[in-house]
Amino acid sequence: MESVATHATSAPGDPALAAPPFTIDGHQDALFYAAANGGEAAFDAGSPSLQIDLPGLRAGGVDAAFWAIFGECEQADVHDPATAAGEVDRLLARYCAWIARNPAYRVLCDAGDLQAAADAARAAAGGPAAPFGVLLHCEGARGIAGLEHLRALQASGLRSVGLTWNKANAYATGAHGDPESGLTPAGQALVRELNRLHMVVDGAHLSRRGLWDVLEISTAPVVVTHTGCAALYPDPRNLADDQIRAVAASGGLIGVFLANMFLAPDGAPVTIDTLLAHYDHLLALVGPDHVALGTDYGGVGTGLPAGLARVGDLPRLYAAFAAHGYPPATITAIRGGNYLRVLRQILA
Repeated sequence: MESVATHATSAPGDPALAAPPFTIDGHQDALFYAAANGGEAAFDAGSPSLQIDLPGLRAGGVDAAFWAIFGECEQADVHDPATAAGEVDRLLARYCAWIARNPAYRVLCDAGDLQAAADAARAAAGGPAAPFGVLLHCEGARGIAGLEHLRALQASGLRSVGLTWNKANAYATGAHGDPESGLTPAGQALVRELNRLHMVVDGAHLSRRGLWDVLEISTAPVVVTHTGCAALYPDPRNLADDQIRAVAASGGLIGVFLANMFLAPDGAPVTIDTLLAHYDHLLALVGPDHVALGTDYGGVGTGLPAGLARVGDLPRLYAAFAAHGYPPATITAIRGGNYLRVLRQILA
């Protein structure tokens, strides 16, 4: 792991942070990262060597996030459905146990929970931090063994699902597969059931045709929690302009990730200015109501933008938004206002 700086703090008088807005990150791999770096207790205690931890989330001004379930089953060359489903069950249970034993966290299950978290964060301004809000997300549906299993996961606290990671599964094809391979009949049924259960449908990692299928089927806003702009760097993980417009037309959101490999060509320097270019492009296409954070902290093994090596460095990005000329209302929308609006609608 690359060396990282200590937790950043906001600069005195920074207009972007004078009254910090409720901030939601669309994608973090908290459990995956914690398991590889000393476990949940080490994550809670924090360390300057960690890319993401609880003190870093506090220092980064992050109030809530999608926390991903990401298992070995998503990376396996041979798929064993029973083993994959069991792994997802275990990881969800481990998340729930972690959150239950630490009052510094709270699970977000519905619009009421979300509003309570926002109210608590507002009330805590300048005092002890409010509990960190966690919306539990499954990154890739390889371990979801049908609609009955999905319903059981929802009953246990899962609230968001991405249909694929990088490998094809029973539901869809990933972004690095055949771009014209769309959702299977099972994938179409999964999207409809996610809508019925008031769960988030995440279009990240999907093939081009797969995302179009989701957009055509879903009756709720579609979010793409962590991606970039293909117009700036044409990796299959990034969205083309027509799909960015279609996600916005669904009422949904696009979160920008911090993975250098998807933001610029290999070997090119990646800085906060690189990120701002992706945000500028989104804002020019669809305006401020459809743009969000989607850092992927904990899921980026190497290659984060200069100055943003850890989650506690995020105030540098917020300050850059302001210095770049984004109005306060736009910064508030990107940091969490858009997710508040969209999640209230989906989770209602």
